[in-house]
Amino acid sequence: MTMQYSKRSIPATTMATFMSAKFETYKEYREATLALIQGASHSLMMYERDFSQCGLESRAMTEAMAALLARNPAAQIRILAHSTEFIASQCPLLLELENRQNQRLQMHLANPDMPALFSPFILADMQRFVRRCHFDWPKSECADDARDVAKMRQAFDKAWECSNVTPDWRRLDL
Repeated sequence: MTMQYSKRSIPATTMATFMSAKFETYKEYREATLALIQGASHSLMMYERDFSQCGLESRAMTEAMAALLARNPAAQIRILAHSTEFIASQCPLLLELENRQNQRLQMHLANPDMPALFSPFILADMQRFVRRCHFDWPKSECADDARDVAKMRQAFDKAWECSNVTPDWRRLDL
């Protein structure tokens, strides 16, 4: 599969219009992530260090996840992070959505004893993904390569099994 570098904004994707692309900036990464989530129809697997680079704190991102859950009663969103601090302090809309949809939007903390997955990614509908090359770099891509999807899903499922449910996502409001 050959991918082209793209400097344009990515519109909301659907399976029929999804196009592979590579990106060099965090802005492009956030736009591609939002488009992927807006185009999801039944599932999201999200893996990042703390989600501070993908725009998870934005109203648009939370609205896209809420829309997915509203249009498909069987939809599932799983969020796996290595740190709860960013979400706990910067993502109140996401935490509200998780509170209302806690059976379908689940957040886990990665087990520190488990080796980290190599790169952060978001997998939609077990078919399309956005992934960064490394936790510390904005260089990223969106694609739908079946082999990469299978590897991501297997790695995510293994990390999810070893992850922890924690109350650390919530700050105490005293």
